Amino acid sequence: MDIQNLSISGLAINWYLIIFDLGYDSRLDLSLNMAWEESTRRTVLHGTESLVRTADSLERSQRAALDAEQIGYAVVGDLNVQRESLERSRQTLIDSHQQLQESHKVLSSMQRRVFYNKFVLIAIIVTEALILALVVYLKHFK
Repeated sequence: MDIQNLSISGLAINWYLIIFDLGYDSRLDLSLNMAWEESTRRTVLHGTESLVRTADSLERSQRAALDAEQIGYAVVGDLNVQRESLERSRQTLIDSHQQLQESHKVLSSMQRRVFYNKFVLIAIIVTEALILALVVYLKHFK
C-alpha cells in the first residue's frame, strides 16, 4: 500500500475511531506518524534533489552566459580592429586616388608638351629642308 494513501486512510480511521468512540489505538497513531514522517522526509529529499539539480543547471547556464559574453567581447574587439583597418584602408585609397588624379594631370601636361615639341621639331625640319632646297636651287640654277 502506498505510504501517502496509508497516512490519509490512517487519519480517516483515527477520526472514525474518535468520532464513534470505538477505541483509540496509540500503536496505530505511532505507525501513522512514522509513515507521515517518512513521506515528509521523502518529499523533502525529493525537493532537495530537485533544488540541487536546479542550482547545477543555473550554474551551467551562468557559465554558458559568461562564456557567451566573453566571446561577444572578443568579437567586438575583433570588429573594432577590423573597422580601424578598414578606415586606414579607406584613407589610403582616398590618398591614392588623389595622387592618381595629380599624376593624370602631370601626364596629360607632358603629353601636350610632347605633341607641341614634335610639332615645333617638324616645323624646324620642314623649314630647314625648304632653306636647303632654296640654297641648292640658287646655287645650281642661277
